[in-house]
Amino acid sequence: MCRLLSFTVSVELKKQETNLREQMKKTRHWENQTEQLAVEKRNLENQTQALSRERDDLSWKLEVIMTLDNFPVKGFCPNKKPCQPCQTGWIQRQEKCYLFYDSSCKTKEDSLFFCESKGADLAVIDDNQEQVFITQSITNNPGCLSYNGYFNNGQYYVLGYRIKHGLVTLKGNVLDGSSYGSLIFNYNRFICEGEVMKWNN
Repeated sequence: MCRLLSFTVSVELKKQETNLREQMKKTRHWENQTEQLAVEKRNLENQTQALSRERDDLSWKLEVIMTLDNFPVKGFCPNKKPCQPCQTGWIQRQEKCYLFYDSSCKTKEDSLFFCESKGADLAVIDDNQEQVFITQSITNNPGCLSYNGYFNNGQYYVLGYRIKHGLVTLKGNVLDGSSYGSLIFNYNRFICEGEVMKWNN
């Protein structure tokens, strides 16, 4: 009887061991599954964060674009991403972008229309530092600066004098600031001035 009891206990123990091994195998399987799901969850959270950042960036860019009546997408974002603070071909100085245009003759109205089509305006010198910057930027193209002028019967006038060739020279020292406040335009050349775009690239 002792043997029978011993045999029965031994068989039962083997069954329990087999059961335990099966349970441990299942537990390892579920632990692996749980670990895999945790990795997938982390990956999805990272993707969600990246998509949220991209959405916020696009929302911010749209908000910036909507502040302008005419936004030159190709000028600021020629390669789609990342967008630049100034349009292609423009020069940045502090919070402003400048385009020094001298490709063809344009009237003041045409020049203004051209600048506005680029989301900018004709440049106006606001201070001595800007005057120095513009003067240094146009050293190879003298005669780009003029005082505020106007057109009358197809003629351009500055300070009451008719300008025949569109070239206006400044009176006063351009480096001491005595000529700032002037509109940057003449019949041959002009300068557009626009705001720097601050992108969250």
